[in-house]
Amino acid sequence: LPLGIVIMTLGSQSIDSNAILGNADLSYKYHFYDGAVIPIGLGLSLILNSIFFAGKINEEQLLTLPDLYGSRYGKLVEVIASLCTIVSFLCLLAGNLVGFGLILSYLFDITESSGIWIAGLVVWGYTVSGG
Repeated sequence: LPLGIVIMTLGSQSIDSNAILGNADLSYKYHFYDGAVIPIGLGLSLILNSIFFAGKINEEQLLTLPDLYGSRYGKLVEVIASLCTIVSFLCLLAGNLVGFGLILSYLFDITESSGIWIAGLVVWGYTVSGG
């Protein structure tokens, strides 16, 4: 993939309501450095992944880490890694829906659960329309 697309993809995955609200909440409740742990950890993981995995994935023209594991360790490991990836993304989705819903509830003076439902419908509609 072109470098620009990779940069935009990684940026969109890391700059989300889940991380932004989590950072602000941790910084407010405890200390600045507690809120800084999330972006530092994210940046460190991106650097480590680029050092240890990016070259290999690029050489083999693979798209995901489960593809890499599958080519090295077999189909079973690829399926297990894919399931772990799906579970982790579902957790991210849940956090983002809650963050999106909290922002909506604050902006439009509705209940938090209504905001989360509206956020879910917006995300579902965007996904179904091809977004």
